[in-house]
Amino acid sequence: WMSMFSATLMTAIGVLFGPWLLSIYGAHYDAGRWFIGAFMAAAVFSAPANIIGNAIVVNDGQMRWLALTVIWFVVLLLAGVSFSVAGAWTGAIAQAIAALVLTMLAMTVARSRQLI
Repeated sequence: WMSMFSATLMTAIGVLFGPWLLSIYGAHYDAGRWFIGAFMAAAVFSAPANIIGNAIVVNDGQMRWLALTVIWFVVLLLAGVSFSVAGAWTGAIAQAIAALVLTMLAMTVARSRQLI
């Protein structure tokens, strides 16, 4: 849970200071603040998956983690196609959905291996 807290805190800081950082590049980047925030928010769901994935790999679960990564990739592609009507937001939406699936599957595998 600390990884999600840290990622959420970084997302809040990114959204808060995003306009200032983007102003360095000019006014035509103003809309980027919300895109950056959306992708950072989607990354919040990835934070625990990466930590749990490391535990799975260290515990001789390389093939299991590879399978989870393949599932993540397929979900990412399917979500991207499904939400393509969202325009530029499609990437953040697809990333959030795929990351949530990966985190849930990683937690399931880690529990079955008694890692958490």
